[in-house]
Amino acid sequence: MSKQSLGTLLVMAVAAAAFVMDPALAEDRKVEAEPEARISADGRAVEVKRAADKESIRVPVLDRCGNPVPGPPKILHLKFYEGDLLAHYGKHCWARISMKTLEVECSGCD
Repeated sequence: MSKQSLGTLLVMAVAAAAFVMDPALAEDRKVEAEPEARISADGRAVEVKRAADKESIRVPVLDRCGNPVPGPPKILHLKFYEGDLLAHYGKHCWARISMKTLEVECSGCD
């Protein structure tokens, strides 16, 4: 290895160490973990795991909102929107789940 490549390697190592050690730069790298959400095996609930939770929490969407009139009684799609989780179920029904409180708001069917 030449002296120039050793010098380049040393400069890169010092810059990386300064980046890791500087608290101001470390704050910029913090990324809040987005909660994980999935549809339960029976399709009637959502399993949510937030950063503060040790295990997934079951949120019973269809037990709170009831079975939809048109379409199958199961959750079809999940989407994060403005800090909440939207659950689409039945044919044209949806519910909003608050990620802070895990409260279910049945938005209705169209």
